[in-house]
Amino acid sequence: MNYFGKLGGREYEKMTADDNRKSGLVLITLEPTRVRGFDNHRLVGRGLRLYMRLRESVPLPRTWF
Repeated sequence: MNYFGKLGGREYEKMTADDNRKSGLVLITLEPTRVRGFDNHRLVGRGLRLYMRLRESVPLPRTWF
């Protein structure tokens, strides 16, 4: 559905919903209650963290950095 974009994806879901119901296919959507991951703040220095925060507000293209 990523090929169609959001609007095309919705229309595709509407078109296939009836066929999916007839064939017994079910769409299951999972919503995580918590996220586990790797926290690397201890490994990244203060200077790099400051740069990453400021980078979002600087009006320069990312390809320059």
